[in-house]
This record gives sequence, structure tokens and C-alpha cells, in this order.
Amino acid sequence: MRLGTKVLGIGLMVALMSASPSFGLAGVGVHYGVSDLTLNMNDTPLPGEMLFFEQLQFNATVQNAGQISVDSLPISVLRSGFEPTWLNLGGKAYIDVIPFLDAVEVSANFGVWQYEGTVRYPTTLNETYVQANATEISSGNYEKDSLFLYEETALTLKEFGVDYLGFNKTPYAKLHFDLSFRKNIVKLPMKVLRIYAGGGLSAHFATPVLSSGMVEQVVQSSIENIDENADLLQELNQGVFDNPEVMEQVVYKIIEGLSEPTMGMHVLFGTMVKPPIIPVGVYVDGKLMIPFGAMDPNVDLGGYGLLLNAGLTFGL
Repeated sequence: MRLGTKVLGIGLMVALMSASPSFGLAGVGVHYGVSDLTLNMNDTPLPGEMLFFEQLQFNATVQNAGQISVDSLPISVLRSGFEPTWLNLGGKAYIDVIPFLDAVEVSANFGVWQYEGTVRYPTTLNETYVQANATEISSGNYEKDSLFLYEETALTLKEFGVDYLGFNKTPYAKLHFDLSFRKNIVKLPMKVLRIYAGGGLSAHFATPVLSSGMVEQVVQSSIENIDENADLLQELNQGVFDNPEVMEQVVYKIIEGLSEPTMGMHVLFGTMVKPPIIPVGVYVDGKLMIPFGAMDPNVDLGGYGLLLNAGLTFGL
């Protein structure tokens, strides 16, 4: 429900902006993000984005292979299947009698994406690999990741009993505001049809993407409480990475977080059709979004791409 509260709060803000009464030669609009190609994130290849805990040193004596020592257990984060959801709503307010420019507008879009986020952790030694490569392992020549068998814990809304408006994976939500300056390319009498182009500045606010640093921060205290004399892999499994009380805190950190704004610019092109006298029209806006920096400080999340909005406008 925490994600729901945030979605409703932002939606109300956009709705209030869009419902402001029209005045003069101005108007407001509400729109739907028909196509949003502004975000992209590649799947994380195995073994994943590695976590590091200095105290998780693994030592074991194995028949034929001798002593196996690992300075830090291979625990990692995986992300895959990044995709938009159906939710992408927004609004605008504009004044279209600005000298030389024709129009200035403020607009906003709120959208939600989702992906499969998981944490991968070792549960036991991979005896098959160890015995097949005993000679190499005894000489210290081995791939650390291959020494173990693994399990994964899904860090998704569904995993922890949250399914809000059909969002059941790991969520990513973004709200952006645009200040645009428009110039009419084509303008028919009585403003029946306008085709315009322009651009301006953008500010993007978003929830964080699942990352190794985020998981490290959340589970650090649980790692520190592991008994150094206990079975390390079993303690990790039962006490940390397969423990819902611990791992759900990672999901809450995602849905409750909000990044510092990423500034950028956009190029705008669009059209508006409004019959004479009737104060209602339709518009389609296309924007090429160009962020000035990273959309997320810890993850390679692309923010360059096209956004297409279609909606209704109310005004004179």
C-alpha cells in the first residue's frame, strides 16, 4: 500500500494542475503516455552485480581438493526484463499569446516501469565441480563463482504480498516536469489546427533501481550478527537472504525512496486541433528527452528517447 499512497499522491498533484480553470488565451490539458521509450536498462549478465562483505570469508577443507579459501562469498544482484506498465499519465498548462514564441507551457508525466529484481547467494559447495577440478583447486586455480550452488530470492512486490494495480514485479516510478517554449509552424484561422515545435528544460524525479549497494546497506546489520562459529552458508540462507523480514526491507527502500532530480532538456513537436467556439480540443505531443546526467547514480539506466502523449485540452 505504500506504493499506492505514493502513486495516488502524485496523481492527485498532476490532476490538480491539469484541472486549473482556463483564463485568457490559455488552457490546460490531460494526457496519456501512449508510448514512452525514454528509459532502457539491459539485463544483468551472470554472475550479476557483486556485493562485498569483508567479514564473509569462507574456508573449508575438501577431500582431494585441500583447503578452499574465499575472501568474500559471491553474492550478487540481478535485474532483467525492464518494461513499461500501463500507467503513464500527465497534464499541462499553457499560455499561447507569448510574443515571438507563440506559447509557453508546463507539463508533467508520471509513469511506472517494472522488472525482475533478485539477489543470488551461495547455499552449498558445488561438489561436482570441486571434485572434477580438484587438482586446479588445490593449486588455487579456480573460478570462485563456480565453487558453489546458488538460490535466488525475488525482490518483487508479489514476493511480499503486494499487488497494486497489477504491479507485481520490482517497481520503478518516475515523475518529470517540462518547461517548454513553442513556436507555431502551421496555424489555421481561429486556431482550428496548430502544428508546433519547440523545446525546453526537464527535471526527472524517480525511485531508486535495485543495486548491490542498496542490498549491502539494508542487510549489513544482519550480516554482522552472524555467529562466526556457525555454518556460514546456512546462516546466510536462513538468517538473511531467505528471510522475508530482512529482504522485504529492500523492496520498501525502493518504493519509498526518491532520487535527487536529474536535469535535462527536450525537443518538442506536436499538433493541436480545436473546433471554433467549443473550448475542448485534442493534442498529440512528441518529445525527445535528453538528460544531462545519469538517471540513477548506481545503475546504467538510459534516459534518452522519445515520449508520445495524446490528450484533451480545455481552454480558449
